[in-house]
Amino acid sequence: MSTSLIKEFRLWLDRYQALGRRLLALVTIFVFLFLLWYAGRAFLAGEYDLATLLAQIRWQGFLLIFLLYALALVLAVWVWGSMMGQMAPPVPWVNHWYIYITTGVTRRLPGSLWHVAGRAVLYQPFGIPKRAIAVVSGLEVVLMMISGAFVLLLTWPVIASQLTGFWQAGLILLGLLIAVMTLFHPATWQRLRTLSSHSTADGTPLSPWLVLLWLLTYSLMWVLGGMILLLLAISFQPLSWQGWVGVIGAWALGGLAGLLIMILPSGLGVSELSMVLILSFYMPPPVATLVAIGSRLSITLYELLIALITWLIPLIHRRITRKY
Repeated sequence: MSTSLIKEFRLWLDRYQALGRRLLALVTIFVFLFLLWYAGRAFLAGEYDLATLLAQIRWQGFLLIFLLYALALVLAVWVWGSMMGQMAPPVPWVNHWYIYITTGVTRRLPGSLWHVAGRAVLYQPFGIPKRAIAVVSGLEVVLMMISGAFVLLLTWPVIASQLTGFWQAGLILLGLLIAVMTLFHPATWQRLRTLSSHSTADGTPLSPWLVLLWLLTYSLMWVLGGMILLLLAISFQPLSWQGWVGVIGAWALGGLAGLLIMILPSGLGVSELSMVLILSFYMPPPVATLVAIGSRLSITLYELLIALITWLIPLIHRRITRKY
């Protein structure tokens, strides 16, 4: 009887947590749509000239954004391939790249496990067990959360120095709470220890120094993402050095919030809302909304472009090989 009650309680708890996440997602969508409406109304009313703002953009900067995104993607694939190399039989790096890029596109779909399922299918011809894919995917998420919280904590004192109102103070405390709870919660490190305790492909323990290297690499990726958002922000409005640091913190908060939710496509709405709230410290909310949406659109476009190139190269190579 006690076992049955425990099972029923766990099922009830799972349903309650799932309902809570969905309600939070709905509230986030509502607030984000309100921000879109507010920004659109401001532009239509002539409070801000959208044409003038767009004319300020140096379109050459999008080339630099693409290069930064490509560098972050190379680092992400390197960490993924390195983790897979530790947990599973060796696979050529070109295949790691192809699988990571291909399954990365599925992150845009609702839900959080499409890319994991895709990885399991695409690694199957190489004899990689699904358990290894699950372990490495879980380790990837935990390391991204820890490194994101670390970057957020580093930037938070600078962001806190800019607060001028009650709602900003509340946001500062909320962001600090998210970072601290993510970085110092025992469950986070317990999960990391559990995932890291799995034996490598040759049966040896996973090196803690290698895990630290992965964490530092992910931290660098968070900074690169913040620089992408920064390039978009300064296209519309000059920023002080505090603003530069704050924009990187806004990116870390948005990405971390998206990871913690994981219901909508890539935390859609959650990430942008978090970014807008922090960016509003340094620029008008309608402009901050434009920057956040611009970052989402540009990164999605670059992601699809790189995926298209990744898919086309093998096809072209096969056609050339058949021809000659």
